Amino acid sequence: MAEKKRTSHSFVVRIWREPGLTRPDSRRLWRGRVQHAASGEYRVFESLDELLCFIQSQTGALESKSHRVTNHEQRTKQEIPQ
Repeated sequence: MAEKKRTSHSFVVRIWREPGLTRPDSRRLWRGRVQHAASGEYRVFESLDELLCFIQSQTGALESKSHRVTNHEQRTKQEIPQ
């Protein structure tokens, strides 16, 4: 019997500011943790790019309205806002 493809996925995402820590450019340091609800697998991240990479590892490539995101190297690195 073929494995059914999931049509939806659930994730729990938590972000926090690291007190007293800043990036080299003096911006606040944010961190986060994302967990795939079905598998329990999780990653800790420091950028939106890392968050998206984990989600894509669970779901496959995602599409945006303007373009299709296909892999980690093609995206512009995005930081978590201050």
